Amino acid sequence: MRARIVIDTPTPLVDEPLSLRVIGVRPGCRLMLRASCKDSSGITYHSWAEFEADPNGIVDPANQRPLRGTYEGRDPFGLSWSMTSVPERSFPRSLCSVPTIVSAEVGRKSVAQVELTRMRIAPGVRVESVRSGGLIATLFLPDRSTQSPGVMVLGGSEGGLSLGEEQAALLASHGFAALAVAYFGAACLPSQLVQIPLEYIENAARWLLLRPEVSGPGIGVVGTSRGGELALLLASVFRRVRAVVGFAASPVMWQGFTIGVPDRAAWARRGRDLPFAVPQPQPTPTGPLVCREWFAAAMPNPFKKVRAVIPIERIRGAVLLVSGGDDNIWPSRWFAEFAIRRLADAQLARGPDDHLHLTYPRAGHGVGHIPGLPASPTVLIRQDGILYDLGGSKSGNARSGQHAWPRVLSFLWAHLGCGAVVPAGRRHLCPQSKPRAIEGRAISSCTGQESKQFY
Repeated sequence: MRARIVIDTPTPLVDEPLSLRVIGVRPGCRLMLRASCKDSSGITYHSWAEFEADPNGIVDPANQRPLRGTYEGRDPFGLSWSMTSVPERSFPRSLCSVPTIVSAEVGRKSVAQVELTRMRIAPGVRVESVRSGGLIATLFLPDRSTQSPGVMVLGGSEGGLSLGEEQAALLASHGFAALAVAYFGAACLPSQLVQIPLEYIENAARWLLLRPEVSGPGIGVVGTSRGGELALLLASVFRRVRAVVGFAASPVMWQGFTIGVPDRAAWARRGRDLPFAVPQPQPTPTGPLVCREWFAAAMPNPFKKVRAVIPIERIRGAVLLVSGGDDNIWPSRWFAEFAIRRLADAQLARGPDDHLHLTYPRAGHGVGHIPGLPASPTVLIRQDGILYDLGGSKSGNARSGQHAWPRVLSFLWAHLGCGAVVPAGRRHLCPQSKPRAIEGRAISSCTGQESKQFY
């Protein structure tokens, strides 16, 4: 038997599936595929899956269900997201490429092997560190001679650039001029998530709009968790935001994240603290902390009269919210449903794709995980040394990203493209193509009714 692994490209982006096939296998033969990669610190992650060769002697993991392995079901990203290390740890965020080895075994004997390098940033993307006027950010510019739509990226409660840079690098790889912005926890910025001046984020948006590489007339904003909350808040006061994407975002302003100092505002504007709600601690069983009910208990009735609610009815751009139905940090699905209803009541939608909600029942606070990277554990150790239960499952988070990420790119192109040419070679993730449905539910614009079932 002369088996051979065939790959389409040796340097795919991480958000592209491992497009490989094993050919020359005896029909009906059981073949084991093993994948491994190393993170930026040299830690190795492994996955495996066993398949049965088809009548033509081919094993195609993108289109075949494994008989057994580290994941279940047909999944073109399965060998990537199901990789784990021993002991298990989160795959670090960075801009480093991900060297990957895939080997094929028959009866514990290696019959073929291939090496590839999965890229977090496409060749030719320019990276510029921004340290001017108090702004701490990183700008990613696509390899193109024409202007590109601008997108600002805000990470979560880490406040720095790690998550923002990871997302911005991929956005630039797909044709956007992306600015990852730190808003606390970095030099010259507040050390904690407390009293962050909204003017700082507004100035970052203006800075991006003034770049000659950025096409107008507006920009998009992508935020995750507290960064999603900030993205909605920015869009409610800055009229040149044309598109907002929030992963596990809240339409309510919550208190700041401080150690030892309770009840401080997270956000401020014009020298004054903005109103905020305070989570109400609830009894929890022993084990990792589940905070969802803390936020649920802090929601007065009627909710829409609370001053801490972001005035999202003032947002002039389109809104896409991505939530996990099993989010144990806060009820992101409920938040998103509330936001979409509020937008509907204000009758702001101008088209069927203006205000959208994608929700995934098996995903937690890690909903929308970047496809192609090892899925993070669902329990997190925060800076305060406490274990937090993020909810969902690794497969649920990973597959939500597979479905949501192409839609996010399509959404941004649709509302920011302004006639811009979609970069060659990346059209499979842009509005011209329909993303493959994997799991989750799409909530229709404004009505809040279920529009399509994906699982």
